[in-house]
Amino acid sequence: MCSKDDKTTKKSKGLLYYLKMLPEALIQEFMEWMENRINSRSTKNIVIAIDGENVESTLKNLDLRTSTKPDWRALKELCLQVGRERSTAGQGEIISARFFTPDKMISPNRDDIYRNGIEICFSPAGKEGKDMNRSDHEMIDSTRRLIEIAKRVDILFIVSDDGDFLRLANFARDRGIQVIIVSVKNPNNELDEAGLEIIQLPTIKKTNDAFAFV
Repeated sequence: MCSKDDKTTKKSKGLLYYLKMLPEALIQEFMEWMENRINSRSTKNIVIAIDGENVESTLKNLDLRTSTKPDWRALKELCLQVGRERSTAGQGEIISARFFTPDKMISPNRDDIYRNGIEICFSPAGKEGKDMNRSDHEMIDSTRRLIEIAKRVDILFIVSDDGDFLRLANFARDRGIQVIIVSVKNPNNELDEAGLEIIQLPTIKKTNDAFAFV
């Protein structure tokens, strides 16, 4: 009668024996499949949620004369760079980038937003001047749904200084997702005190019909 250790050794030898019996081409195919699986897990899946009203109203108040606007291309590149730096395979992928805004608010930078592959999500018109709150709620609810149905989200970028998005940040963090606040000017105290990572939104300033990075 075999002891427990003997059975384990026999089982291990049996597995190695059958692996050696496989054709070399099949082993190579299996190894490539395993490598792709490891790399796919190492790629950081990125979601970008943009509070359009907060971004545009803040920038407008910052500089009424020179028309400062967000640099959406640089924002996406920055998010990808962060993803690559935090991936063991050096890879990052943006699986969703959305700009949330009330129905009544037409962004003067709409063409730039679309051109850079960012989806604009309009929230239904609210009553009694509550359009902006409706837009915030839509951004929170829609991003939560995306996190729940997506196969995997690794990093969530919230582009806003609004403290209302702390509950979205906590929802993501509770699920093991890294949360980074992309600040337009100064983040709300609630965001600042929550121990969240904060980076600055890239912008472009238009001066004398020429664009310069800020």
